[in-house]
Amino acid sequence: SCNSLSRLPTLSLSFCLSVVLKRKTSYIKLLKKHE
Repeated sequence: SCNSLSRLPTLSLSFCLSVVLKRKTSYIKLLKKHE
């Protein structure tokens, strides 16, 4: 999905970073719940 926004490099980059961060935080929350 990130590659489809390559027309706007900065916007796509920040967007992809935010999405990745959200996924990482949610994943970490899930891991902490299982501990």
